[in-house]
Amino acid sequence: MYLRATGFQGLSILDPHLPRQTQLSIGDPGALPSYNPDAFALQPFRAQLDARDGHWGRAELPAGDYWLVTSNYADIELLSCTEGADGGSPAVRPSLS
Repeated sequence: MYLRATGFQGLSILDPHLPRQTQLSIGDPGALPSYNPDAFALQPFRAQLDARDGHWGRAELPAGDYWLVTSNYADIELLSCTEGADGGSPAVRPSLS
C-alpha cells in the first residue's frame, strides 16, 4: 500500500521551515496498539514509516484488515495495490479532552 500525509495541523509559527512529517504505525486488528514510553512508539505493529508532507511512502503487507495510527493530526491518504481493497471503516480522530 502507498500512504501520504497532508493537511498538518498545529505547526510551529516560530519555525515554519521545520519538516512536516508524521510517523505512521500499521497493525493487525486483533492486536490493538498501546503506547510504549520506553520505545516512544505504539506496539505491536506490522509496519512503521515516516511520512513527509505530500510524499508517498510504501508499506508492503499481505492483503487483510489493518489499523492505522498517525503520530499527529495529519490527513492520511491510502492507495492499495489491490483494486477495491482500500475500503473499510472511516477514520476516527480521538478527542484530546
